[in-house]
Parts: sequence; C-alpha cells; structure tokens
Amino acid sequence: MTKGDKLVGDQRRAAILDWLTEQAAPITGSELARRSNVSRQIIVQDISILKAKNHEIFATSQGYMLLPKPKTSKITQLLACKHDLTQTKNELYIMVDNGLVVRDVIVEHSLYGELTASLMIKTRADADLFYNQISQSGAQLLSTLTEGVHLHTVEADQLSQIQKVSELLRNEGILLEES
Repeated sequence: MTKGDKLVGDQRRAAILDWLTEQAAPITGSELARRSNVSRQIIVQDISILKAKNHEIFATSQGYMLLPKPKTSKITQLLACKHDLTQTKNELYIMVDNGLVVRDVIVEHSLYGELTASLMIKTRADADLFYNQISQSGAQLLSTLTEGVHLHTVEADQLSQIQKVSELLRNEGILLEES
C-alpha cells in the first residue's frame, strides 16, 4: 500500500488483525486509522465487526490489542476491593509488583447490572498511565457508582501470587471481606 491508498472493507480488517497480531502493545484507533487512511470512526466500526466474528480484540485505555492465545494455563481469580481514588495507584502497584495482570474492573450497578471495563494493567507504567488518564480527564472510577466497591479479574502464574496480593491488600484495608 502506498501512502494515500485507502484500504477497503475485508482488506482493511485483515490488515488490522495483522497489525494487532504483530504488536504486543495496544495500538490506538487513531494509529490504525492513519495506517488504513480512513477515519477513526471507520476503525471503531471495523473493530465491532471483527469482535462480532469472534476475534478476541480487547479495547483498553491505551488502545486495541488482540488477546494472546494462552501459552500456559494461567490462574484467574476475582478480588473484591473497596477504596477511593487516592488508593487506586497503591492497589494497582501491589498487584503488578507481585506478578498479577489486572484484566478488568467490575461493578454491580442497580439499573444496568454488571458493568465491566477492560484494563489489562501489567506493569507500574500501565498503572501510572491509567491513573494519569483518570486524573487528567476528570473522569470518575466505575467504583464511584458503588461507593468504592468493585471486583478485579486478576491473572497469575501461581495461586501463591494471588494469595500474597490478597494479604497485602488486606493489610492496606483495600480487600473487601465479610464482616
């Protein structure tokens, strides 16, 4: 493709899948639009079409990424947490510093039911980016809808990592437990 050529339909969606496969880090919709020489809105529609065709595309605050096929069996677990914005960075640091991937955040809304937002936070840099985006945009955490109560789906290589994180979160008063 030469500069200025516009990729169309199936050709563009195949290219998007190739680009997402080649790059481990998320790619923004704006970057995909630039590469395809189309608008970002066209990319949003393409991503929806690809998801409807069962392609495991994950939309994060950093961009789109293709969920990798599991190489090994990872352990996933839900952690129930409660805190305000001031403890967000600490919560995420505890998780990623101990080898966990924070896949998402889930809240139970009284009208809409379960609301889930993709995170895919793996490192302190990812946590900093997320926190800075929240701070700079003036957006609210989903957990503000539930007085700070939320779940995180976390992923680890070993159960002991999740157990250690649970203990550390408990010590910080973040882990939500039965009273």
